[in-house]
Amino acid sequence: MKLFAPHQKDFYKADHRSQYPKGTEVIYSNFTARSGKHSNVPNSKGVLFVGLQLFIIDYLINEWNDSFFNKPKEEVVEKYRQRISKALNKDFDIKHIRELHDLGYLPVSIKAMAEGSFVPYKVPVLTIKNTIPEFYWVTNMLESVLSCELWPLITTATTYREYLKTFYEYAELTGSETSFVPFQAHDFSYRGMFGREAAAKSGLAGLLTGSMGTDCIPAIDLAEEYYPNPEEFKDEFIAGSVSATEHSVMGSNIELLVNSNMSRSDAEMQVFKELITETYPDGIVSIVSDTFDFWNVVTEILPKLYKEVVSRNGKLVIRPDSGSPVKILCGNLEFTDYDSTDSNLPKFKSLKQIEEYLVEEEFSVDDGWRSNSDDTETKTDIHYFRFKDTYYKFEQVSNYICNSDWNGLEGYCHLQDTSHTLEIYNRTPQEKGLVECLWEIFGGNLTHKGYKVLNEKIGAIYGDSITLDIQKKILEKLKSKGFASSNVVLGVGSFSLTYVTRDSHGFAMKATSAIIDGKRIDIYKDPKTDDGTKKSAKGLLMVTNINGTFELMDQVTPKEEARGCLEKVFENGKLLKNYSLMEVRNLVKSGIDREIVKNC
Repeated sequence: MKLFAPHQKDFYKADHRSQYPKGTEVIYSNFTARSGKHSNVPNSKGVLFVGLQLFIIDYLINEWNDSFFNKPKEEVVEKYRQRISKALNKDFDIKHIRELHDLGYLPVSIKAMAEGSFVPYKVPVLTIKNTIPEFYWVTNMLESVLSCELWPLITTATTYREYLKTFYEYAELTGSETSFVPFQAHDFSYRGMFGREAAAKSGLAGLLTGSMGTDCIPAIDLAEEYYPNPEEFKDEFIAGSVSATEHSVMGSNIELLVNSNMSRSDAEMQVFKELITETYPDGIVSIVSDTFDFWNVVTEILPKLYKEVVSRNGKLVIRPDSGSPVKILCGNLEFTDYDSTDSNLPKFKSLKQIEEYLVEEEFSVDDGWRSNSDDTETKTDIHYFRFKDTYYKFEQVSNYICNSDWNGLEGYCHLQDTSHTLEIYNRTPQEKGLVECLWEIFGGNLTHKGYKVLNEKIGAIYGDSITLDIQKKILEKLKSKGFASSNVVLGVGSFSLTYVTRDSHGFAMKATSAIIDGKRIDIYKDPKTDDGTKKSAKGLLMVTNINGTFELMDQVTPKEEARGCLEKVFENGKLLKNYSLMEVRNLVKSGIDREIVKNC
C-alpha cells in the first residue's frame, strides 16, 4: 500500500498555517499519555514507549522521500492542491508546499525517551518542534499521523509488558525457569487485527517488549528491518513458533478413518499417534485436541500413547480451544486449600480440626434449600477442600421447622437438627483440569520452591480469550493447586490487543510553547469542563529521572530543556539515534525487574 505523505493528516490541519499569529517562528509540542482511567491494564501507572524508530524511518523519511521529495515538484504539488481545494471548496494556496519540496526534507526535530522506557502518565514520551522559522506549520501538521501510528504500538507494548511482568512474578513465586517466560505470551492476534499492516506493527510491539513467541511472521520482518541488532548479534533469535495442527487437519484425518468403519475415538488416537511418531518424530508439536471430545483425548487417548510421548525427542503440546480457559486448564472445582501457604487461611494439623471448624462455621459454598411437604425446610451446604494433597467433600444438612404460613421472613423457620458427613472426594477430569490430568499421566518434577512442573515431554497451551485478568486467574489457581507457572503457554489474541483506543491511555499531542516575533510564550489548555485529565503542560519541557522514576518539569529554560531524559533522535530528515531490538528488550526487562523487586 503506497500512500501520499502530505495527505496523511486530518483536513482541518491543512489550513492551520494561516491561523497561527503573524510572526510565528517555532511551534513546540509534545506527545503524552495523560491517563489510565480507560486502560485495559489493571492499576496501570504509565505506558511502555516503543515504535518511534519505525515511524521515523517508515514515514518521516521513506514515505516523504518516496511519495513527495523524490517526485517531480509540479506533479506532487498539483496532486496536493487538487485534493485539498476540492475537499475544502476553495482555491487553496500551496506556496508553502512548493517551498517544502524545494527544501527536500522535513524541517523538524524530535527528542524522545529511550525506546523500552516505562513512562508514567502525564510525562511526555517525545517533544517535536520545527527547525526553520517559515516551516512552523509542519510541527502540528504531523499530529494526526504521529498519533495514529504511535498510540497502537505503545498500547500493545504496554499490554504485552503486563503479560510478561505477571509471568515473571509467578515464575518467582513458584520457582519456574524465567528463561521460559518470553515464550509464554504467544501472539495469536494476526487474523483478528485491523489489516495486515496493523497486525505486523502490533506484532512488532510485542517483540520489542521481549516476547519471543509469535505466529505473526511479518512482525519478525519488521524487527529485522527497523530494529536490526548489531552485526555481531545479527543471528540472535528474535521470535518463533512451533509446528501445530488446526481443526481442518484433525477433522479431515479423523473423518477419513471413521468412514472406513473405525470408531471415532480409535480414529482420533491413530491420528495423534501418526502425528507424533511419523509426521513429527522430533521437536515440539502442538495438537489441537477439542475437535470432538477433549476429555476423551485427555483420559483415554493420552494414557494409551504414554510410551510414544515420553520416548519422542521433543515435546507434545496439548491445545484445547474452547470452553472456559481457567476451568479447562485448572479444573472447575472451587475448593479451599487448608494446606496452603496463604496466610489468610486457617492452619490445621488434622482432618478432625478441619471438621470441627466446618461444623461450627456458617458457610454456604454450594447451598440449596428444599421445601418439604410437611412445612419443613432442608438446607444443604457442600464444601470441597484440599488437605495434604487429598481432596475432601464436607456436606452438612440442616432441617428447619416452619410455620404453615411461612412467607420467607426471618424468624418463621427454626432449626430442628443438623448432620454432616466428611469423605474423600474423587474428582472428575473436568474438576481436575488439564494440567493436573497431564501430571497424573506423565508425572514431572518439583521446582526449588516445591511446585510441580510437568514432564518435559508434555505441555499445554490455551489461546482463546486470554485477557490479563484470565491470565492472572489461571496462574493463581495453578499456584493454589501446587503447580508452577511454567506449565502453560497462553495465546494473546486480538481481543486483548484491539479492545483499546487512543483513550485507553489518554494519548494526545499538544503544543506547549511558541516563538512569535522572536519572543517565546508558554501555551497550554485547561478546560474547566474537564476533570483535569486534559490539562496540558506549559512551556518548554524537561523529563528528569528521580530515584528511577521519570518526572516532568514544565516551563523550564531553553538551557534546561536541552538536558534531561529526552534525547534528540530525528532532525531535518535524518535519524540520529538507532535502537536495536536487543537494546530495547534489555531496557524493558530491566524495568520489569525493578518493578517486581519494588512490589516484593
